Amino acid sequence: INLGSVLMGMSSPSSFGNLTDNLKASLNNKSAEEIIQEATKIKEEKVKEAERIKQEQLEREKKEALEEIKKLEDKKAYAEQSKEELKKIEIISAQFKQVENKYISQKEPAIKLVVKNTTNKAISRIYCMGTVRSTGREIPWIKETFNYIISGGLESGETATWYLAPNMFSKWGTVDVPKDAILEVEVVEIEGADNKSIASTLDFTEKDNTKLQNLKAKYEIK
Repeated sequence: INLGSVLMGMSSPSSFGNLTDNLKASLNNKSAEEIIQEATKIKEEKVKEAERIKQEQLEREKKEALEEIKKLEDKKAYAEQSKEELKKIEIISAQFKQVENKYISQKEPAIKLVVKNTTNKAISRIYCMGTVRSTGREIPWIKETFNYIISGGLESGETATWYLAPNMFSKWGTVDVPKDAILEVEVVEIEGADNKSIASTLDFTEKDNTKLQNLKAKYEIK
């Protein structure tokens, strides 16, 4: 019996050498039928082992996915909770304009905000999403974040007027905005007297939300 030809029919070229080495000792002086049975048994064991490894990998991936889902759900819950707290920072009025500079061609952007703190905490810093748009236009001229460190802070119940000067080399200064455009301001994060975040929606992004929905759909989680 040609051991090599029998084994070649039972395995791929890449595994032929390993099978030959493993079987030589146990297949000596055996009949063709016994050799085929032995090779078939080994092949079945290899298939079972591959299936076991694949199942372990799937279970590991699912475990990691469930952990990721939990983290994203926690971030989403915090963002939703933060939205309610951030609503307590009232933007009474918001104005934006670009002022001509006589020395350089670049315009100087200026933001005027009137803000009231109706939370029960003092605020040391505020982060906002500013959107400059024209009535009737779907796409805004500018949509950028900005932040302001409040000198002396903004105590609970206080109202303040701030004059801010965004970077003139950012979109605030480089985009040519019509004079009739309006500024909409959304507060996205606030820090307290200890300079630590009190509430924030920045950590849970649209990318996070898409990833969360995809993972839940993949593993059929409602």
